Amino acid sequence: MSLREVYVKDSSPSKYSLKCRATGCTFYVHAYVPKNEIHWVASIMLNHSCTLQNLGKRHRNLTASLIANELYSEIIEKRDMECSFIQRSVCRQFKYDITYQKAWRAKQIALEKRWGSYESYYQDQNYWMTRKNLMFDVFVEDYAVHRVMRQFGLRQQVPVPLGDRVDPAIHA
Repeated sequence: MSLREVYVKDSSPSKYSLKCRATGCTFYVHAYVPKNEIHWVASIMLNHSCTLQNLGKRHRNLTASLIANELYSEIIEKRDMECSFIQRSVCRQFKYDITYQKAWRAKQIALEKRWGSYESYYQDQNYWMTRKNLMFDVFVEDYAVHRVMRQFGLRQQVPVPLGDRVDPAIHA
């Protein structure tokens, strides 16, 4: 991964050019897709003439998503990892300082990638809050959502709010 900032000079379905943002740097890449082909061919490649010391402390291409992908396994292994550890890891690995906010967001992105977001749990709450009668053969049993944990021998931590019930006389 390059630690230098680049920008797209030219972009179209058949050609693509990149240039370094540092003033005076000779870096340039030009690629094109030959006619009736599907693979890109790099035709011009000039190396960087700038040094990393001349670049700023904040890299615009070092996004929270990139950090989350690079440090994914570390974040997942140690979920209670502090954001300052992520900041030090990025500084050690990429030689750039990132803000606490960017480290926190990178941690959130990695955790959401592994376990999903809390919004997805609320979208499915109608399924796990359902109160229905369970039928097995000729037996009918109430599905007691407030006793689910106890049915598996676990302690029910938080009482689940019960929704409106249908009057049993309707089914009689």
